[in-house]
Amino acid sequence: MKKSILKYVLIAFTLIINLTAIFLVLFYNRSVIIPDVTEKNINQATTLLEDAGFKIKTSTVYSDKVSESCVISQDKDGGSKAKYGTEINIVVSKGIEQITLPDVNDCTVAEAEDTLKKLGFSVITNEDYSSTINKGNVISQSVPAGYQADKGSTITITVSKGANPIAVPNTIGTTPSNANNFGKITTQDGWVYFAGSKNSIYRMRNDKSEIQLICDSCAVSLNVIGEWLYFADGSSKGGIYKIKIDGSEKTKLSSVTSYRVYVENEWIYYTSEFWGGKLYKMKTDGSSVTQILNEDCSEFIVYGEYIYYVSESNYQVYKCGLDGQGKTIFCVGFGGTDLALVDEKLVISDKYTIQSVNVDGSDYASFGTTNVQYSMLNGYDGWVYYLVHNFRGANTIKSSFGRMKPDGSQQTKILDYDYLNHANSFLNVADGWIYFQNEHKNDELYRVNFEGTIVERVG
Repeated sequence: MKKSILKYVLIAFTLIINLTAIFLVLFYNRSVIIPDVTEKNINQATTLLEDAGFKIKTSTVYSDKVSESCVISQDKDGGSKAKYGTEINIVVSKGIEQITLPDVNDCTVAEAEDTLKKLGFSVITNEDYSSTINKGNVISQSVPAGYQADKGSTITITVSKGANPIAVPNTIGTTPSNANNFGKITTQDGWVYFAGSKNSIYRMRNDKSEIQLICDSCAVSLNVIGEWLYFADGSSKGGIYKIKIDGSEKTKLSSVTSYRVYVENEWIYYTSEFWGGKLYKMKTDGSSVTQILNEDCSEFIVYGEYIYYVSESNYQVYKCGLDGQGKTIFCVGFGGTDLALVDEKLVISDKYTIQSVNVDGSDYASFGTTNVQYSMLNGYDGWVYYLVHNFRGANTIKSSFGRMKPDGSQQTKILDYDYLNHANSFLNVADGWIYFQNEHKNDELYRVNFEGTIVERVG
């Protein structure tokens, strides 16, 4: 009896082993649907494939279309079938390749373009005068040497037109648009002069090298012409001063308190009060003080033989001679608060509207929307730079720096900057950079390049 039971137990055991073997053969040789893991994060893709019974082999490549750590492709299509345990090869993105910028300063434009394009960059070329860089050679690059930028991104190079045939040395202290934006920045001969956050004036090279202290002053409205730097004291003391760029011979020219100072040729143009007031001019030695306007103006631009200014009484733009004679409405309906010069066009903002017109009054244009407010306009090299606020009802939902052509075309966002309060800040533009005050960093001076790829503290 016992032998009979043992016999049946052995038979049953053998049957179980055989059935298990058959089951395992069928299980591991069955076809399984392959999950589609393209564009999924590598962790999610791994989980999906392993849970489905597949092995995984990964490789990585750079991609400008698929986010870093996400799957670009798989060698077996999602939705198709493969044997359980099959190895699936997936290609994972390393993101956009970062390329270190070479130094192309002082290279010829052809050499610079060839070098940058071989590295995978697009190149935009601007021109400017330089007394130190030979004509046709690069003065500056928008992303400094040693920094990294996305492969395929655009690098702007500024190419020398040679020495300025009209003004040697420079006869304009700053751009008119910077002067209307507190003038914290001005440039000359490869140097950037700036008012730092510690109530001091400095200068540095455009790549932030050779930083030098000029003097301790709470300065605005910086203008530099030749060996002289002109500025207004922005503290309660007030006054308009000049000092040599080596920091010597600081001289007080006027006791007036002004945030609007512009120097051209041998004249200093300035308003008589903190935010505006009557318009005056005086010689660069402080003599020949002359009142130009009997009415208050908030912003003004000197261009050629004329002064264009915004009247504080009605915010209309008027035009007069350099002596204040021949006052007339410049262009009927052309008015607002932020006035800028872009080449030979005047551009002004009036809350939700931008207007532009040639300095001779022709080619008027107006554009804008009811939920976008432009402010701190600044004209530079054919572009209008601005701070824009997007509104939803009475609330600001987004603020950013951007630029566009004077006719409103080619609007491009440069930098999201949601916490910037334009009432206490400024926007200056010089040599490939936008300079601004970071109120969340103790009012320190920052700058962002035109591509929006580099944001850095200055000084």
